[in-house]
Amino acid sequence: MPVETSLDPDEMCRIVKVSGKNLFIVKYESIQQISERSFRVVMEKVNGVDLFKFLTQRNLSYYRIKLLIFQILNGFKCLHGNSILHRDVCISNILMVKSPFYHYPKISDINFYRPCDENQILLANPEYLDPCVNKFYDYDLRSEIWSIGVLLYHILTAKCPFGSRLSGDSVEIIRNNSVNNAPDLRLIPSEFKVLVSRCLNKDKELRPNDLNECVAILSQHLDFVGRTALKLATGKF
Repeated sequence: MPVETSLDPDEMCRIVKVSGKNLFIVKYESIQQISERSFRVVMEKVNGVDLFKFLTQRNLSYYRIKLLIFQILNGFKCLHGNSILHRDVCISNILMVKSPFYHYPKISDINFYRPCDENQILLANPEYLDPCVNKFYDYDLRSEIWSIGVLLYHILTAKCPFGSRLSGDSVEIIRNNSVNNAPDLRLIPSEFKVLVSRCLNKDKELRPNDLNECVAILSQHLDFVGRTALKLATGKF
């Protein structure tokens, strides 16, 4: 049965304003209200593929993957700094845009719908869902930090930490694993291990407070080349 939803016009206006100012977010060009609960959204045309396909088609160097992650963190930091939660973080909602010299990421498909029934969950990807979230309004910034942690794990290891429907796991199995099992961090590079571990802490209160703290944690474990790449990707982050 479809979930009845509503929209937040104020947040939609913020998305339009903010997305045009950050290279790593797909630009929302305009919003036109059609009815009380319906909008027409016009976004920029992106020449590229989603990050999942991009990574499976290319053998990127570790340095290039690090730069890619730093750019994605830049985009999420911009969203969060303007009180916007994505609410559907996943690897396929990151688009890789082709420029004349290289590819770079853009965060896409921000979920701006709200269920009319506050007990509903309106999230499409159980692989990325914070185990602390049982209904829509449980979802907050630290829930999104969890999802970003899953995204980093997926980028760095080519798999989700708690299972995947693409591998034949059911939603129930994925959910049970995220609630009861610790992520296997053996495949995570040492530079990212502390950050991923903190983001995927079962206790929401022990996760990083925001993207600034995530970057601070990461900076402590990067080598000189990594710190240089972080500055190039994020500027004054």
